[in-house]
Amino acid sequence: NNTVSENTTVQLGADLLFSKLATPDPVIAGNAVFYYLKVTNNGPANAAATTIVDTLPAGVVFDSYTASQGTCSHSSGVVTCNLGLLPYLQTAQVTLVATAITGGIQSNSATSTSSTPDPNPTDNTDTADVTVLDGIVRGRVFADNGLGSGTPNDGVQNGSEVGIANILVRLTNCSGTEYAVTQTNGIGDYQLIVPAVLATGATLCVQEQNLSGYRNTGGSAGTTGGSYTIATDTTQFVYTDGVTYTGVDFADVAQSQLYTDGNQQTQPGTTVTFAHQFFAGTDGVVSFSLSATASPNSLLWSQVLYRDNDCDAILDAGEPIITGNYTVAVNDTICLIVKQTVPANATQGAFNVVTLSSNFVYDVLIPTVTEVLTRTDTTTVGVGGTSTLVLHKAVDKAIALPGETITYTITYHNNGTEAISNIIIN
Repeated sequence: NNTVSENTTVQLGADLLFSKLATPDPVIAGNAVFYYLKVTNNGPANAAATTIVDTLPAGVVFDSYTASQGTCSHSSGVVTCNLGLLPYLQTAQVTLVATAITGGIQSNSATSTSSTPDPNPTDNTDTADVTVLDGIVRGRVFADNGLGSGTPNDGVQNGSEVGIANILVRLTNCSGTEYAVTQTNGIGDYQLIVPAVLATGATLCVQEQNLSGYRNTGGSAGTTGGSYTIATDTTQFVYTDGVTYTGVDFADVAQSQLYTDGNQQTQPGTTVTFAHQFFAGTDGVVSFSLSATASPNSLLWSQVLYRDNDCDAILDAGEPIITGNYTVAVNDTICLIVKQTVPANATQGAFNVVTLSSNFVYDVLIPTVTEVLTRTDTTTVGVGGTSTLVLHKAVDKAIALPGETITYTITYHNNGTEAISNIIIN
């Protein structure tokens, strides 16, 4: 008998393909991170006793799971899912929910296996990384000008007070070391990420940098448990790992403006006028004063300050002399005219420099802040005829937002006694 028989059993394998995804990335410490685990049996055999083992990183804590089949258990950071039979070309999915607790990159690997031989086990493991942001500071910078029945200069956003965009806000160690910097968005909100290297107990400061033409009127320490200091425009607090702090706000107002310097030449025995405008950046009380320096100082010049009621830059009959204090609200304008009288005995080259000062006291603000602005008007005695052309340019608002319309008014008049012809204004 030259024939030999032998039976060989061929067992078909089950090729498992495993994938894993983590979201959101990054995630703020204290918030949930979701891990999506998926295993597909590419066969050709059914996969028996299919399992997924996921060892969570130390920076996250297990909360819960959901599975499309089978059950999962958790012990000491290891999640084991027994999914049972996974037929050819079928997929099982598991969602793990964990809480991020420690800053930095948290790397999480998981593996799927079955009791059925796998011809290609290299695709049975996958890793998902998530960056945990250790702490967050959030707040808003706003215009504390009392719009819409709000209270101006009180350091609290109320009424229709709006946020201010493009303000720089910094997170520091309160001694010059900068940890983070950001800009406020279109509605004045900002967010600073606390670096993961900082531990509980660190002393931190949040400080804003005012835009040019603005000043701070207050702020709030929010939920930090710290304190705000108006002198440095800073909130200081002691940091706790993984905490999101909110309401760390800063209040600013546009500084008031006084326009503009003047310079004229005229003849002895004449008068000249200089137009000015005061713009209120917020609510308060303003007063005005004049001082003068003449050369030579033996000449008796005179100067008087008037209120230009119709803001036409011309001293009209009946317009009053400025006296006392004036209560103003945000965006109010007070138009002024300085009238100088030149001595009849003034000689060529004599001059008088008048300084116009505004003293603005902010409403409500504690401690009291007085803002002093000055402009100068210089009158010089010249030679020649008695015609003197005066040109004045005014604007209807000192500060404007993008898209707003600004109106400029140019006024010219003859301060002399002779006619002027061929006037060209460029």
